Amino acid sequence: MRFQFLGTSASGGFPNPHCRCENCLAAREAGGKSIRMMCSAMIDGELLIDLGPDLSGACLRFGVDLGDLRWVLQTHDHGDHLLPLHATMRAANWAAKNVEPLEWFVNDHAVPIILAGNEKSLPKLDMTIDQPDSSAMLKISRIEPWQELVFGPYEVLTIPANHSSAVLPMLFAIRKGGRSLLYASDTAELPEGVWPRVAEFGWHFDLVIFDHNDGFMRPYSNTHSGSDGVLQEYARMRAVGLVDESTRLIGTHLAHHSNTIHEVEAERAQALGYDLAYDGMVVDL
Repeated sequence: MRFQFLGTSASGGFPNPHCRCENCLAAREAGGKSIRMMCSAMIDGELLIDLGPDLSGACLRFGVDLGDLRWVLQTHDHGDHLLPLHATMRAANWAAKNVEPLEWFVNDHAVPIILAGNEKSLPKLDMTIDQPDSSAMLKISRIEPWQELVFGPYEVLTIPANHSSAVLPMLFAIRKGGRSLLYASDTAELPEGVWPRVAEFGWHFDLVIFDHNDGFMRPYSNTHSGSDGVLQEYARMRAVGLVDESTRLIGTHLAHHSNTIHEVEAERAQALGYDLAYDGMVVDL
């Protein structure tokens, strides 16, 4: 698997264009890896995590063509992760040409948000909801926590996140060709039984990507994690055999209020044994 981070920022981007805090000013001056768009990620050019508001800009920035995109896993429906207009962009009869059909896996709460965000164009959309055998250009399929999905060459386990401001937020365990990863943005401390239950499904991760929203300021908030929380969750995963010394750990979803420029934050993380993502970063598994 080739995993690419298309965005690694929390809501609003980093720097936030409306903000002149010390961290945003430093990021503007530093440029490069300190410029972060809102979170999304791509696997092998065919599986996307989150159809968000910065995706078009990220694709232009990194030369990504979404024509071969076949599947999308949506973590939750907050506005920094979900832009409903993508449905029109992909499925309107005047929009995307010569592209693959797309299946978009979302929770039940996201469906009315997507429909409302495309109200004007709905009659023109080649789109179905919960019709797995449809030949539509865009198929929306509802998913729930603790569901096992199989599509194309992928196996996926949906895991409930602890993101209290969202309805049915999810983390994703993803496996292809004997290699596997965990994508865990937008979560605070997980309940005690989560990692043992994931282990019961037979998972072991080569790569763990975890929410680093709160930087080195605090372990957890009500909705997110910081460095100490990341390391605590990783230790809990290791205790039940989900990871080992060969597993790579990377933090993502960095917020401007709790992090500074990439080089400074990355050095602190590396001293603790893990890495921080940056936009465009590629990890080959």
